[in-house]
Amino acid sequence: TALGMILALAGRPVEGVEFVKKAIRLNPIPPAYYFTHLGAAYRVSGQYEEAISAYKKCIYKQPTFLFAHLGLAASYVLLGQEEKAHAEAAEVLKIDPEFSLERYAKTYPLKNKADLDRYVGALRNAGLK
Repeated sequence: TALGMILALAGRPVEGVEFVKKAIRLNPIPPAYYFTHLGAAYRVSGQYEEAISAYKKCIYKQPTFLFAHLGLAASYVLLGQEEKAHAEAAEVLKIDPEFSLERYAKTYPLKNKADLDRYVGALRNAGLK
């Protein structure tokens, strides 16, 4: 799944989705983070409903996986589902009460600045600071 995530972050999310989906197909018991990688690739490609589905699969397997909750919060905002986004932001803060959006944004490796701005803006609209 690493290659799929790298492709998504490098601005080639459609290719990234296919690599992650293949990794999931090849692993009979895929780890939770595979679904977070898939969600991120879908989110970057603008396929927010698919992203939400993937993030939920990760959270089902690993309920406190911070990055899945972040991606889910952003995806809900990008679909206009603010109430659900706020609930996910609350989950982020339960998992990491010291979460800093500014610190997180500085380390998130999205190559395309517009994609990064959209993601960070969505997280801010979800209620994270």
